[in-house]
Amino acid sequence: MFGIWRTLLALEVVVSHILLVPILGAYAVFSFFVLSGFLMTAIMHGTYGYTPGGLLRYAENRALRLYPNYWFAIAISAAVILWVGAPNATKHFAAFTMPHSLAEWLQNLTMIFPYFVPSDAHSILSPPTWALTVEICYYLLIGLGISRSKRVTLVWFVASIAYLVIIHQFNAENRFLYAAIPAGSLPFAAGALTWHFREDMRRIQARLKLNSSGWFATRWLIFLMALALYWQTDWHWIPLLALWVNVALSSLIVAGLADANWSKPRRALDKFIGDFSYPVYLLHMQVGILASVLLFGERMPRLRSLEGVAILILTLIMTGLVALVCVTVIDPAIERRRTRIRHRAIAEGKG
Repeated sequence: MFGIWRTLLALEVVVSHILLVPILGAYAVFSFFVLSGFLMTAIMHGTYGYTPGGLLRYAENRALRLYPNYWFAIAISAAVILWVGAPNATKHFAAFTMPHSLAEWLQNLTMIFPYFVPSDAHSILSPPTWALTVEICYYLLIGLGISRSKRVTLVWFVASIAYLVIIHQFNAENRFLYAAIPAGSLPFAAGALTWHFREDMRRIQARLKLNSSGWFATRWLIFLMALALYWQTDWHWIPLLALWVNVALSSLIVAGLADANWSKPRRALDKFIGDFSYPVYLLHMQVGILASVLLFGERMPRLRSLEGVAILILTLIMTGLVALVCVTVIDPAIERRRTRIRHRAIAEGKG
């Protein structure tokens, strides 16, 4: 049900990074966080439970989901850096460089960048994975019960808003309202609330005759309006307002998709397309740098131009081909193990 949605979000991130489109990358990342908050809360309640054994199996399943494809991606990154040379790599993204210390290697191997703003790390072999540090933090908190009940989740949601208000009052940089670990709390909490109140949201949407397609169109309309205002005015609060409206719209989209009653072939297609979302997210920036060097050599191209569009097209083709290795070789073996873990957790819960 969520596969096409995930891949569309991954493609938004690709377009944002390759063409340097403001707002869009943050928009997509927060939508990812909403979906993760919903799904992690759902599987803790429906599959793993809150026992020590359930938490252990939940952690094992999350690790299998995250790390094999990630280690493949950073191996590709190392190859790209060696191929194009460090100067060409850092020209596109300052932190896209080989780790220089044991600590940096550990950060890259574990995907945990221990900074208040994880993107502040000096070496990130798969640049977008700073956001996965945020995801891992909230995976842990959800496993420990931060979304266990409606009341606790509401407290979490209110605390998330309080953080944003306090940071805003201190006139902090926008990155503290978007890229910092606590900034991810609001979309995760919104996703968890969406799971708890999914029946109420379903009834309201049915009464109003609204569906995910309408909310998706509204989400894009809000983005385009925010982008136009951002480029034509000095209203720097516009991206943040759009980001938070996007959290609400993403919650409505997720609630609608969760209720979708699709045919078996459509569900299979949705899953197949969705399987590309994670490897595309992990691989596109390093592949994009390679595509840029292949097309234009050491010259830094103009990304908001036809040159950027050429890089985007080649990046999408090359990333799709590399991602196919993840989908057809890595994922099937990992998925068998993850399925056994889920079945064991369900059996233990029934026992």
